[in-house]
Amino acid sequence: MSRKRKVTSEVIESMKMLHDQGVKVAMIADVLSFSKWTVYQAKNADWNLDKYVETRNAHFDAQKKNVKDTSILLSSSTSLNGESSVISTNGLSNLSKLTLEGFVDTVRGLDRVCSGIHNINLTLKRLEKTFKHIDDELTGEPTTI
Repeated sequence: MSRKRKVTSEVIESMKMLHDQGVKVAMIADVLSFSKWTVYQAKNADWNLDKYVETRNAHFDAQKKNVKDTSILLSSSTSLNGESSVISTNGLSNLSKLTLEGFVDTVRGLDRVCSGIHNINLTLKRLEKTFKHIDDELTGEPTTI
């Protein structure tokens, strides 16, 4: 894992110099302790710090919006909006007085939680495929998970 470093104009100049000498992006990332993604973003910004920062910020803003949209979608379609994912044990405290309606309500609550977990798993699988595709595009090599 690469350590956190600040991207400066000097760092980008070093990346460009190495790239111009034929050094592969993976090697540049390893030598300068940056992620391959960072090196590719600098390269795609034509080795310009201002363009790099602008593109990076736009990327992260889009990611935040996507996460927010996904969380709104999940919370409106299921009852999983934070604390509701925890099943209350109040309905199970008086097992001797458990009625058919109480049992049905408990099963429905469990079903909603299960449905929410299923939706979360689907979203995570889509994210995994998206990141795999991005990694494949950036590295030019198919990755295996």
